[in-house]
Amino acid sequence: MITNGKLLFLCAATATLIAGCGRGTPPPAEPLINQTEVDLPEEITVPTETAPPAPTPTATRKPFDQDSIIQLVPERAFSMGAAVRAVSISSDGVLVAGASGDDQSYEIGVWSLESGEQVVAMEGHTAIIWDVAFSPDGRYLASSSKDYTVRVWQVSDGAQVFRFDAPGEITSVAFTPDGRYLAFGGVENWPVAAVWVLQVDGWSQIAKVAEGWNIPAIVFTPDSRLMIAGGISRNMRAWYIPEGSEVYRLYYPGQVYDLALSPDARVLASAPCILSSANQCAEVELWLRDSGTGEVLKQVSAGSSAVQALTYSPDGGLLVAGNQVGWLQIWAMPEARPIGVLQLHPGTVEDLAFSPDGSRLVSAGSDGTICVWRTP
Repeated sequence: MITNGKLLFLCAATATLIAGCGRGTPPPAEPLINQTEVDLPEEITVPTETAPPAPTPTATRKPFDQDSIIQLVPERAFSMGAAVRAVSISSDGVLVAGASGDDQSYEIGVWSLESGEQVVAMEGHTAIIWDVAFSPDGRYLASSSKDYTVRVWQVSDGAQVFRFDAPGEITSVAFTPDGRYLAFGGVENWPVAAVWVLQVDGWSQIAKVAEGWNIPAIVFTPDSRLMIAGGISRNMRAWYIPEGSEVYRLYYPGQVYDLALSPDARVLASAPCILSSANQCAEVELWLRDSGTGEVLKQVSAGSSAVQALTYSPDGGLLVAGNQVGWLQIWAMPEARPIGVLQLHPGTVEDLAFSPDGSRLVSAGSDGTICVWRTP
């Protein structure tokens, strides 16, 4: 049995600043290579209503900044029975949920971020659980799975309150920031993929939009009006919600596994593989686009390992990426200046999430652990 103390030691042991060590070659600190840029736009062309006020943080520590992010400290760790595929933090910063799975084991757990105690577990999926997401009010947790279902759970007691049976595996799930809609994406009829949009009140379908191959990422603008999704087909598409009308389509030279939208909704970040060798990613770039028009603003080298997870800090000052060899890559924003590279897990960093106050970073690993990192 692996104790929490041993798990915490594992997290602590892997959190090391990389300087020419580890598998592959980490991205250089300076200069930025293969970089092109244009001035950031003053405004984007999609609606940008004021987002709801942030919840009162539960922690008193300062948020991560450019100095503290490279000195992050392991606070606690949670163990799951298989590779942890996704994590989600409730909007009040109180709870963290993790989803895991392989061919034999699959589970969802919810823990207190402050105390580390497990609050509830959700049981019902029969295959790998690819994604989880809290509703903005913290009442529900949605999950998507290889078992061709999307399920919605009541966080208070783990009871299943809704189930959607899809024609194929569903790999991503997200609530709109206003909590009115639930979107999930995956295979409809290979090679066709789709994103379904349901109204939370009554769980009725209000839209379905088509994409290709599979849907690993879905993001919404803070006003819940624009949805951007896709990735495996080397495309990303944007639609207005709830009507489902397409706004634009973005093309990439390689597959994209995650998206991150800046807190001000102006910049869409992704990290496509731009060069492959022997069916393995050999070169990755960080792409920054105007989220309103899709125009490429900047391209920055991001090493040689495929990026699985990408997220902004709540204040927008940091962008972090987790890749298939366990690194955390960090850029100062909006200039996309590389700050450093840390080893977080011995295997793939599957997902990343900042707490709402920015003082914690949670990572999900293919080693079966969820690590909670705090500021020094």
